[in-house]
Amino acid sequence: MPQLPGEIWLTILSHVRSDPQKGINHDDRAFLSRDSLNYENLPQELSDPIEDLGRFRLTCRRHAELGARELFRTYSTRFTTTSLRNLQEVAKRPGLAQHVNKFVYKMPFFYIEGPEGIDSIVNRLAYNPVKVERWQKRSREQEDIIEEKQDVYALTAAFRAFTNLQQILILQTLLDEDHDALKCIRLKREIIPHLDVAWAPACSHATRTMITATNDSKSNFSHLSSYFFSTDSATEISRAPIRQLPSHATQLTRLILTFYEEDNLADRMQLLGPPFRSMLMALSKLENLHVGFFFPLDLPFSTLFPDVHWESLVVFGVQGWRLEAKEIIEFTRRHRNKLKGLRLRNIVLREGSAWRDVLTHLRTNMRRLNWLSLGRISYAVEFDRQQLTWGFERPGWDYDSENEGNDLGSDSEDESENGDENDGVGSDIGVNSDDEDTVHRQRRESSDHGHNEHDGEFPPISSPRSATFSAGIADVDMDSIESLHDEINGEISNSKRKMWELWVLRKTTPY
Repeated sequence: MPQLPGEIWLTILSHVRSDPQKGINHDDRAFLSRDSLNYENLPQELSDPIEDLGRFRLTCRRHAELGARELFRTYSTRFTTTSLRNLQEVAKRPGLAQHVNKFVYKMPFFYIEGPEGIDSIVNRLAYNPVKVERWQKRSREQEDIIEEKQDVYALTAAFRAFTNLQQILILQTLLDEDHDALKCIRLKREIIPHLDVAWAPACSHATRTMITATNDSKSNFSHLSSYFFSTDSATEISRAPIRQLPSHATQLTRLILTFYEEDNLADRMQLLGPPFRSMLMALSKLENLHVGFFFPLDLPFSTLFPDVHWESLVVFGVQGWRLEAKEIIEFTRRHRNKLKGLRLRNIVLREGSAWRDVLTHLRTNMRRLNWLSLGRISYAVEFDRQQLTWGFERPGWDYDSENEGNDLGSDSEDESENGDENDGVGSDIGVNSDDEDTVHRQRRESSDHGHNEHDGEFPPISSPRSATFSAGIADVDMDSIESLHDEINGEISNSKRKMWELWVLRKTTPY
């Protein structure tokens, strides 16, 4: 055993850091839809992988080095003084820092003290003093971090030390006191003159510090992801690569952004459009691109996407958008020679367009396509009717974003993370995809990225449930355009869209 090559040990260690979702081989699982997985039948962890790897590192010097390679592959940091200080300590140890490939920045909501002060909440509103004291502590700590630039110094030192850094993920986090504060503000509007809790300024600050740190450290990361991104942050980052970080304008290969705003969404994106298009035109090496919204954006596709051809693009996704069939067809036709994976999630086709035209084009012309997601697609007429009747369903405050590994891969990902304090090490353990908080549980339903992306490649497989479903369909049924039963402007059931995914991926010419 002591003479085993390092590669064998790393393979063994990859099983130690178990993941309940790995009952299916990860190379296969990464690009399955969320509804293809039966979580009840997947194995559960019997022990803490971080503790197991820690014990393994204690056995001998060689194991300590091998364990570090596995344990520090992903490093996560919170926006707290303690966590940022720990990050700086890791940056001082090149033997550990060199193993970090993925950095997860767990950003909290910002506590904004109003003109009447947080102190007065207890006396004037008779609210729980213990909870108020926690809010006040959080507010002061955040103010100190910003004023003293603790985050800028720590991130710059880390990115300089993380010589093998590939991916940066900005992750929204919510602790118990955050839930309490948000609930209190929602139920008692009179608290707002004393305290507000907001995500937009937090996201913008995180983006600005990331830009500064990557610029000062000359970091060569190639993958940026965020699942609760703000338009203000997008404006910052879309201008920065061209103006501040010229080397970064060509090195990004993956960009995964989902915007959380719903109010005045069209106006916000209209303003963002020009700098965002300019940024995308500069990112000539893009291999994996996803832009999404929680509420369908009612603007033309060209508002954000330039009329260009990315030569290396193999994975593309859009989520939450009202589009015409021709917009989808024109974009995919430009990339037909390389595109292997396509996500059209929560796409609402405008009146006058037909899904069968899109599907027939994809099957006939996209010969390299071997993975397709049509989750929650619909027609504008039916979508508007349901919204008028039932209101808009954010499939549960809807998202399943944060298992983001090889991006547009798995339809399972939690982009919002709950509150335990397990920061720091964790080869994809530091971010626990089962830790999503209840406020955002339904948002996870509508998203589909994957926390452990696999190089943008989509294996030519069908999901277990899709395979079962397809077993009952005769081949002749799957070669006819009429078999789509596309009722234009009608409702599209989940079983129908799964059948459509299978229909598109057949390589024969439909009749």
